[in-house]
Amino acid sequence: TVQSIVYDPDRSVIVLFSGEGGLDDTWEFDGVHWHEINPPHKPSGRSGFAATWDAGPRRMMLFGGAGMAGNVNDETWFYDGTDWTYVAADPYSPPDLYGHAMAYNTQEQTTVLYGGVESPYMSTETCLWDGQKWAGVDSPANPGEIMSHCMAYMESLDGVVLHGGWQRDAPGGMNDKLWLFRDQTWNELNPPVIPGPKAGAEMVYDSIRERLVLFGL
Repeated sequence: TVQSIVYDPDRSVIVLFSGEGGLDDTWEFDGVHWHEINPPHKPSGRSGFAATWDAGPRRMMLFGGAGMAGNVNDETWFYDGTDWTYVAADPYSPPDLYGHAMAYNTQEQTTVLYGGVESPYMSTETCLWDGQKWAGVDSPANPGEIMSHCMAYMESLDGVVLHGGWQRDAPGGMNDKLWLFRDQTWNELNPPVIPGPKAGAEMVYDSIRERLVLFGL
């Protein structure tokens, strides 16, 4: 992911961060026009980060990513429509990651982070942000070593759904598995129809039609 967009329901705008070539741009789209924002503080240019809307403190949340020099970080940032704020790890933070994914669980009021690359290894760690701090979670099962997967909260299942991603031992390097994270536990889903193997796709929840929408590679 070179850039990421997150919808801010309080201000009815779409927020985009970063861009091609390791830029550190912040843009907002009001439904008609794009506006570049120049906040006093902001994350450095990066790719492979993850971002979501944190409905607790009502702000956009960003974690991790790799800079142009290949440096990977474990930074947590928030954007409130005026400025970006860096939050230091206290007492715990997920490892330096890129290629991971995040989604906000409305039912449990936590942001769920999974997977990605913890150089030189692939991470299978699940981390939760409760609005104030990070915590690691031990689940009996998990989606395995994946990156560039997609995640979204699905209200009808009361949990976060994960799909696809690059996986070393999957045919062609991509998998088509579907997982649900609920009650701090991962369980594989086996619906009759499932999207094919994908990596780098995006997925969102359509609350009007009560279904997930997936698009991309």
